[in-house]
Amino acid sequence: MGFAGETFVIKLVLSIICGFLIGLEREAKDRPAGLRTHMIVCIASMLVMTIGIMQKDHYITISPNSSSTRMAAQIISGIGFLGAGTIIQGKDTVRGLTTAATLWAVACIGIAIGATYYFEAIVTTVAILIVLILINVFENRYHIRKSQYIYELEISEPFDNLKNLRKNLTFYKVRVNYINIIGREDTEDGGKFTVEVSLHLNPDYHRNEIDPIQIFDNLPYVKSIKMQRLPHDCLDNNHH
Repeated sequence: MGFAGETFVIKLVLSIICGFLIGLEREAKDRPAGLRTHMIVCIASMLVMTIGIMQKDHYITISPNSSSTRMAAQIISGIGFLGAGTIIQGKDTVRGLTTAATLWAVACIGIAIGATYYFEAIVTTVAILIVLILINVFENRYHIRKSQYIYELEISEPFDNLKNLRKNLTFYKVRVNYINIIGREDTEDGGKFTVEVSLHLNPDYHRNEIDPIQIFDNLPYVKSIKMQRLPHDCLDNNHH
């Protein structure tokens, strides 16, 4: 194996490691793109950049103005299609933006490795891991990030009870995203609404804030309560 072959092996191993480390963090959080996707993107980006440099050196006499950065530019623009596939937009929520960003980042790391900027690639990988892991711990520790909780309530008529519901939540300083009526049913008492209530709460709100279920239980017009917590990063870069 010549010098070029040894250099390529170094690039390949480093690409695998960098893609693995970032992909592992995403995989641990059960994101759409995990270990394999990040590793493949990093390896392929490295390969394309390496070939771009080799082609430039090979054809320098034929085309003196050729540039290896053209292939790198194609990687950056092309990765957008893959990143878009990880973004899921739902009702008032956007998921997957951080994963899309990490895919773009590992592509850039692969380009750096392909161009033999090893130190820069390693430092960037470490910096991204710090952002993904340590910043997440900081956000949870100081309650910076919010999670979205959906409650399905059955509320007796009249309609003014919906206004009172919002007033009660506001009184307890609970951030209301929306209150939507999703159904109505006639009853012996006159009728009831089924409403969907979306709230933004700290992940460990039960330790530091009043539980919304306690608020609902104390309201005489609330007849039933169902809760569903959305995934932690639903609001990330809306959401991480």
